[in-house]
Amino acid sequence: MSLENPDDLFAVIDQFDNIKAVMWGHAHQCSEFNRKGVKLYSCPSTALQFNGQPGIGYNHYTLNEDGEIYCKTQWL
Repeated sequence: MSLENPDDLFAVIDQFDNIKAVMWGHAHQCSEFNRKGVKLYSCPSTALQFNGQPGIGYNHYTLNEDGEIYCKTQWL
């Protein structure tokens, strides 16, 4: 399901300069975007992927001391 009101969400996020990332799951596919310096991550499913990717997976996030966030998708 897509967010029905993304502009409302981004209007709130844009008010804060300390938001570094938004992460969500149950997307049945992984994706990574960057919007105005905020990283947006969706997690793959532990079941069927909608984008044709075989297998199941999960995201592993690393938060560095400098605030930088890294994501690596692990496929099983």
